[in-house]
Amino acid sequence: MDQQVLLPKLNNPRLKEVGKQRNLCHKRLTITNDKLKKIHLKLDHCLQRESEVENYSYWKRSMTYKKSLLEHKGLQVCLNRRRTKSLMSPTFQNGVYNGMKIDDMKLDVRNVIMENHPRTKRLREVENTKKLWKLNGNIVDYNKSLQTLDAIMKRQRNVLPAIIVQKAPSPPVGNNNISSVHDKPQHLLVLPPINSTRSLVR
Repeated sequence: MDQQVLLPKLNNPRLKEVGKQRNLCHKRLTITNDKLKKIHLKLDHCLQRESEVENYSYWKRSMTYKKSLLEHKGLQVCLNRRRTKSLMSPTFQNGVYNGMKIDDMKLDVRNVIMENHPRTKRLREVENTKKLWKLNGNIVDYNKSLQTLDAIMKRQRNVLPAIIVQKAPSPPVGNNNISSVHDKPQHLLVLPPINSTRSLVR
């Protein structure tokens, strides 16, 4: 009874004022949170864009060094090839590198770089795998399968097995002992029975 007396009524002005203050505080917090969320998304987008620009500029700067490094390695490979070729030749007259200038080896260097490109290596591995699988029988050779199909289509169609061409002899006229429909012909192709198990039956 005492608790009911202490609790305020719904039409109490103080209770209405507290409700208004709570609603105003809730609206203020909601608006502030929305503003902070928009600022956070904008900053996140700016940081992500700045990171992408920085990564692209770093990649662009590194491509110059990577290109020079690839040319240097390709030049070493070409020089080693030419040196081996000149040392193996019987007429060793123009020095170790056979008198070739570096500027004249640009095409060879470019070919070496293209041979060692990751895409070229992957294509080479795929071609080697295809050849190996064709030899093993894992992949059917397209040209051989076309030849086999052409031979099948061009073979004589009138050449059929004798077991299918021959027919059962017809009974003579006046003979009442006519075979029924269920009698098997003499030259009918009969397939072997199917051996099934319970595991195959659903």
